[in-house]
Parts: sequence; C-alpha cells; structure tokens
Amino acid sequence: MEEELQHARLKAEQLADTDALTGLNNRRAFFNLGKQLLHQAERNLTPVALIMFDLDYFKQINDRYGHALGDETLVSIARVTEGQIRSSDVLARLGGEEFAILMPQATLEQALTLAERLSQAFFKNKIVHSKGQITCTASFGVSALEVVATKTLDSLIAEADKALYVAKNNGRNQIRAAN
Repeated sequence: MEEELQHARLKAEQLADTDALTGLNNRRAFFNLGKQLLHQAERNLTPVALIMFDLDYFKQINDRYGHALGDETLVSIARVTEGQIRSSDVLARLGGEEFAILMPQATLEQALTLAERLSQAFFKNKIVHSKGQITCTASFGVSALEVVATKTLDSLIAEADKALYVAKNNGRNQIRAAN
C-alpha cells in the first residue's frame, strides 16, 4: 500500500511538471529546473544562455486547419527541437506556441548558433496533412549571462522576451539577441 501511494505521488508530480500535449517540461518545471541550473552556474562560475521562440502566425494554422493540426504542429516542433539540443539543456513549452531552452555552460554566440540551426530545421520540417503541408517559422529571442550572480532567471527571461518581440515586430522569422 505504501509503495502504491509513493508511486501515485511520483506520477502526480511528473504530470504536474509535464506539458500534456508535447511531453516537454511545462512552465512550472522550467522555472524550478532553471533556478537550480542558475544556482549551479553561479557556484561554478559558468555562463548560461536562454533561447525563447514563438511560432510565427500560429493562430492562422489553428484557424485555417483546425486545432488538431495545430496540436500536431506543436508536437512536431517539439520533436525537432529535442533533436537539436544537448541533453543538458532544459527545453520547455511555456504556453501556447511559446518555447524556451535554457543552456548551461553556453555563451550568447553558442545560443545564437543553436537558434539559427533551429530556424533552419523548422523551415525544413513539413507537417503533411490531407490539404497539403504546413511549414513553420519562428521568431527567436536570445540572452546570456557570463556572470550569473548579476542576474536572475526572471531577468534572463525578460531580456530574451524583449529580443523575441523585436524579432516579431521586425517581420518575424528571425533571431535577435538581447542588448
């Protein structure tokens, strides 16, 4: 009985940290893991980078093809992203069509390189359906910190989010680094 209870508790915790659609970390898990990662980086004096990306014109996919195909698109993008990141990176779906990748021991330049690879991989990824195929692009915001002690996870996210919105406002399908 005790073992069953413990198993049920662990399963509930896992579900609480997992995005039901994509199987990625959710917002809650991202913040919990991110805070731990930043503490480690601060202790070890290593850099940390963050990539935030948002699928361009995702609402149009849902409106034109339906939410089922929109969901399939999100899952496909999640799988493509998982295939491009390192095992030490923390990938999450923050909500809707917004994703984040926290990269321990990574510089801004390394994060920009990954964002470029992801951008190209998304464009090459075709979601085939009965009416044809969908190609996705994304807008990216990238931030990094060399000395963790000077910033929090919230400030790192705020910088990447600001850069993401610059990318969106300048025509989408591009990568912008935080200033």
